[in-house]
Amino acid sequence: MTELNSRSQENVAADMLYGLKAIALEILGDDGPDAVRKIRYRTSTTDIPVFRMNGTVCARRSSLWEWVAKLEAAAREKR
Repeated sequence: MTELNSRSQENVAADMLYGLKAIALEILGDDGPDAVRKIRYRTSTTDIPVFRMNGTVCARRSSLWEWVAKLEAAAREKR
């Protein structure tokens, strides 16, 4: 493995959120049962950028915050 590939893998690993609790903590600042329930609901009813890895809901931090920015922009346009 080259040094570039190693750095690239580290960046991907640092960007990865594994599980609903991790996603809830990142987006909502809380990983309690209510926050996890909210994220679980959003994954089934919105276009929140998540995927499954070995059956576990995962997301990339960068993709989540890009999604939030698009929601904010859309809300501003409606004003």
